[in-house]
Amino acid sequence: MGRSAPSRKKQIEMALNSITKQGTSKHQAKQEYRVEARAKGEKVLTAKTKYVHSAKWYKNTLNAAERYIKFADENGFGHKYINSYNHQEAGKAFFQDLLNRGVKDIQGVASALRKFSDAVENRFGREIKIVPDDLRGMINQARAAGQKIPVSKQERLDSREGYRVYSEDEMTKIMQHVWQQKNGDRYGVAIRGMSELGLREKECAKLQVRDIDFENGLIHVKYGAKGKRDRWVPVSKPYLAELKNICSNKGNKDLVFTVPGRKWENRCKNIWSSFEKACTANGLEQHRVHNLRATWASRKYYEFREKGMDRDKARVEVSKILGHNRGEVVDWYIDYNKER
Repeated sequence: MGRSAPSRKKQIEMALNSITKQGTSKHQAKQEYRVEARAKGEKVLTAKTKYVHSAKWYKNTLNAAERYIKFADENGFGHKYINSYNHQEAGKAFFQDLLNRGVKDIQGVASALRKFSDAVENRFGREIKIVPDDLRGMINQARAAGQKIPVSKQERLDSREGYRVYSEDEMTKIMQHVWQQKNGDRYGVAIRGMSELGLREKECAKLQVRDIDFENGLIHVKYGAKGKRDRWVPVSKPYLAELKNICSNKGNKDLVFTVPGRKWENRCKNIWSSFEKACTANGLEQHRVHNLRATWASRKYYEFREKGMDRDKARVEVSKILGHNRGEVVDWYIDYNKER
């Protein structure tokens, strides 16, 4: 008699446990993956890591895999071993069922099942493909049929939806409105700081006087930096003079931008609210405060280009100052139309 197969759940856990590295740095793993992929001459998938690094992601992947395997079993795609399912047909049917039922987090499920596919291949030595190649087309068809499916982050990035670069005239109008608001003097200083330094909201809200190197014209961004990656940001001479004036009566540990709000989250929310009001008043529909960062990036990019830098080097330099760990992210910020 042949040996009985482990339960479906046990097989799923065996697969996931083979790629689990909880407690290790996901950022470091991505760096190692990129180095390995380049050495092999493979296409570098910037967001890819071969492992599961958090308990939350493990749980999400486990739940998605169990739901998928249960669906496959109930609809005639199953087998006693999960690596021998008819995954191509099962995956397409599974995602079509999710769309038909109006499940909103389609992209989240897809991401988890891609990770599950990696796990099955790693544990059982057989490549499987669950997520349909035309998933985005299936989603668009469902939207056309009236299904309200949220736009994923990657879709927004691919289309640059919500991203825009403000012209000097638009920035002038925005700032004029901000200055006139209640506490506009405080919001105005913070919003101008973001547009002059390319800082994120959190970085702006946490910036302290001691982080500014007035002698060398640099700012050390270390509080609120994404991925805890600190960096140095150059400051133009005119704006450095403004910062000296702003900080003239402050102590080293005082906040540079004293926006109303006890916690940094509240300060960020208040900055965004002030910025939104100013944009709405001026008829600017896309009023993400992060666009101040995009505006800075585009301006800095062309500044480097005018100094004789080639396109790629200028992109890399801007990306470093922004604190990105992936160079291509800057392409979502910069408006390249001026070069056409």
